[in-house]
Amino acid sequence: MDIAMTTERADEKRWIAFAPEVRATAQGATEGEAKELGSRFRGREDPHPLYWGGYPVVPRVFEFWQGRADLLRDRLRDRLVRGRWIRERLAP
Repeated sequence: MDIAMTTERADEKRWIAFAPEVRATAQGATEGEAKELGSRFRGREDPHPLYWGGYPVVPRVFEFWQGRADLLRDRLRDRLVRGRWIRERLAP
């Protein structure tokens, strides 16, 4: 799995996608303070905090185990190969 921080632009877009009340609550405001901040910032730019960022998770492989009545397990693996998911049966 590749690990890289999100870009400043992606962070800003995610921050804007949150409602002002949610952003205020995430910053530790009480519910009443969050509503007041939400009405004050609605429709205006509210820059994201410096600590706001993230790491995208891009899966390449999933493995699923499913129980059966005969105590065997179905094992399936999905792999991302050239942009397409390939399913493989591992067991039984």
